[in-house]
Amino acid sequence: MGHDDITNKLVLSCQGPCRTRGTQSPLPGHFGARRGWLLFWICGILALLHQFLFITISGLLKKRADLFNEAERIRDRLAEIKNDIGALDRVLGTLGYTGDLDAQMPRQKREVIFGRGELTSNPQ
Repeated sequence: MGHDDITNKLVLSCQGPCRTRGTQSPLPGHFGARRGWLLFWICGILALLHQFLFITISGLLKKRADLFNEAERIRDRLAEIKNDIGALDRVLGTLGYTGDLDAQMPRQKREVIFGRGELTSNPQ
């Protein structure tokens, strides 16, 4: 349901207690001008709330798209870095380096056997 559809529904729902031909209202329990002003006020509040929600949703969707694009750029940059590291490894191998390249890294790879908190015991 789009923004215009919701706005049209709000406008149509707020036109109910209008005076018709200066006679009785078609709605039962109509208390004259007081009820009309109250409904007018409520419709105004609903319209403002709808506008606020529309702006909020639009902002959240824009932020989501921005984060998605940023993640895509980071993924592309990570692929470039991995390719550069692979090229450096090949050059080092061509030049005769025989050491363990993974051991030279500042943060070594490790094999995770147990997940975080799996070895703790909670006696109950």
